[in-house]
Amino acid sequence: MKNVDIKFINHACFMIEGDNEAIIFDPWFKGKVFNDSWSLLQETKDIDLSKLKYITITHEHPDHLHWPTLKYIKENTSQTINVIVPYRKNKNVVNNIKKLGFKCAEILPNKQFKINHFLSIANYPTGHDTAYVFKIYDKVYLNQNDCILSHDQCLLIKNEYPNIDYWFMQFSLAGYYANKDDHVGLSRAKKFHKEVIKKYFNIFNPSVVIPFASFVYFCKEHNSFLNDWVITIDEIVREIHDLPWQILFYNDTILPKKYEARNRKNIEKWRQVFDGKKPILKHQSKTNDEIILEAKKMIELSKQVSNHQPDEVYFSFYDKSEFFKLDLKKEKAEFIDSSIVPAKKHAGVLHSEDFLFFLKFPWGADTLNITSCFEVKQPHLWRNILTFKDQLYER
Repeated sequence: MKNVDIKFINHACFMIEGDNEAIIFDPWFKGKVFNDSWSLLQETKDIDLSKLKYITITHEHPDHLHWPTLKYIKENTSQTINVIVPYRKNKNVVNNIKKLGFKCAEILPNKQFKINHFLSIANYPTGHDTAYVFKIYDKVYLNQNDCILSHDQCLLIKNEYPNIDYWFMQFSLAGYYANKDDHVGLSRAKKFHKEVIKKYFNIFNPSVVIPFASFVYFCKEHNSFLNDWVITIDEIVREIHDLPWQILFYNDTILPKKYEARNRKNIEKWRQVFDGKKPILKHQSKTNDEIILEAKKMIELSKQVSNHQPDEVYFSFYDKSEFFKLDLKKEKAEFIDSSIVPAKKHAGVLHSEDFLFFLKFPWGADTLNITSCFEVKQPHLWRNILTFKDQLYER
């Protein structure tokens, strides 16, 4: 059996490297994502791409499918590289990957595909996210990343792969859980992620647990409060101490055994990284005209694809005194005086930059929710308008 190394690169990215070829999962090397609201704890500066033959993308979120990093890889390699993505009805991802100059293949869910002489992979989607199982010779690795697998998908994986050797799993917060002043809700969010780890560990019973896909900080002024609530490596290992953790730092390779001493060193390294001072970005205000233009486009799109538009909602802004009225049924989009807004129709407060992004891009609702750069006033109204906007985007 020839040697194959698995090296942690950054966040949810790792490289599988054999003697003559390498495969990388979810490369994100530098830059910010989710409308510049998430940043890597440290950027990847030097990486050897000379053996790279395959890139595997788990799902469309930009901390996994990062277009600037794909462009960087293409510009810094000369060999043919195949990008593997989960099957989607919408071919926008495949088409844009091909435009960058890569070859691209979609794989169907819940089926195993052989990639080369030592690697086979299978994907198991739930919602917008996807877990991957990959086999290297006789070893089984479950890359669950941030996928909250359904019960049925868990059963499929467990039946197909009864013995999982290594399990990669998100360990900290990622998105909206509660308003910034709701400390009870934010405490519940931390507890939720810890319970999720315990739940899936009891289902899959892996030999080794690798904390994963949470090596970011929240880098914008209206979501930076989340940095006080993240779960760090030392916290998760200390509080769930009976799991078989293997702690990887940047550029570490997975060890088959005798990694306890390295764990102790890496816990301290991560403590320093998480505790380090990090820059926070200011939001950039957008004009009323920009917002009205994109709102009218959303109205036109909603007329084409749905007969069940949500009721009127009102938004307030951190950077504007006026409220914004969005009524998809009556085709109204306008700024109005705050004194005439009924409180029961006030969905939430956010910055004009985030609101424009929500309106402008097909994935705007999903991105807005993940940024957590807002405060919800009427949960049912907020949930309804974001859900409706998200359903306009075919995946």
